[in-house]
Amino acid sequence: MAQLPISFVVECLTKWWLPPSISAHVPILRGLTPCLILWELWLARNAARFEGVQPLAASVIAKVKWRLWVLVCSIKGPSHHLHPWDERLNFQSPSSSSFIQKIIKWTRPNRGYVKLNVDGSALGNPGKSCEGGICKRGDEEFCFAFLVRYDIGSNTRAELKAIYNSTALCLELGFNMVQVESDSKLVVALFNGSLEPTWWWEY
Repeated sequence: MAQLPISFVVECLTKWWLPPSISAHVPILRGLTPCLILWELWLARNAARFEGVQPLAASVIAKVKWRLWVLVCSIKGPSHHLHPWDERLNFQSPSSSSFIQKIIKWTRPNRGYVKLNVDGSALGNPGKSCEGGICKRGDEEFCFAFLVRYDIGSNTRAELKAIYNSTALCLELGFNMVQVESDSKLVVALFNGSLEPTWWWEY
């Protein structure tokens, strides 16, 4: 792939970054764009390293554009007329984005076991977090469900706390044979030994 001269790249970025602002919201978006790009690159890097998700440039670009679109809506409202600068970014409403839908079906646990499905999340990662889960028998009979809210934490911390607290509750209620399911590839990889953590975690 041909490389562009550094002076040319600097000139193009300078022209884009420092033109006179026609709309008041343009300087705000212009200033936040580098932060959003770095944030999405950081998330893609972590997903690749800890979850084995291959990063795609198109996906990172689309997420940056989506976050900018959300910022525009928060400033001007979702029904605003796009400024030419916005149009060059090719904004798309989240409702028009293409998502892959996948139907997930609950499967029965092995004979004699109960099935424990847990989940944890943090708004903003890190941010306000919560954990929850539901436990059923093999005949789909409901055993218990729980939901706990916490202060600031990460997604991984919430997922781990969900597994720890729910399995402790199972033992307390007399369920000694438990199958645990989590939707976090990172946490599953840590438990099955396919991924070595770069940090120590304990509870």
